[in-house]
Amino acid sequence: MKGTDAAVVAESEGASLQATLLISILLRYPEISSVRFLPQDGCIGFTFLLRQPENGVCLASFEHSVLSHLDAFSALGKVEKGFVSVECKTYGTLTVVEVIREVKAFSRQELSMLISLIRDHFGDALVVETGDALHLEEQMLEEGLIDDILEDVRRAGPWRELMGFRDAGRVLIFNKNRHKARE
Repeated sequence: MKGTDAAVVAESEGASLQATLLISILLRYPEISSVRFLPQDGCIGFTFLLRQPENGVCLASFEHSVLSHLDAFSALGKVEKGFVSVECKTYGTLTVVEVIREVKAFSRQELSMLISLIRDHFGDALVVETGDALHLEEQMLEEGLIDDILEDVRRAGPWRELMGFRDAGRVLIFNKNRHKARE
């Protein structure tokens, strides 16, 4: 196999790992509306939807809670927190909350903590996919898979600009790089 052929295969395998990670995250966490890789920043973004417009005080309180919990999580694990951003935008009766994390500093345990925080903070306003819920054994299997694939994705590089989202009970993956190449 020539050098360029090997690079194409490696890049394809990396994109496949990324897609598998996005699918696993969306299957395991029905609270997440979409998840996307931001390769230019080395980040991953999680989008949550709220059924009602939230006021600025409530959103600022949530952002503070996320940042303080991540500080504690990082201190306990003796790891660098890395980049984190919490953005909230309201569109009529819907609020979009996006949490962006640096992939190299991100962990599945941290994501579980984030899900708990958003559930506790927003309660029934959080839009949660109500399809076939995973049983406890399946949840544990998905969590292990997420841990393993996340580690593989970190090593695989370079990343593609992939986005996973929910649509009528399905999980779909969109490759933004391929779309840009066609333009």
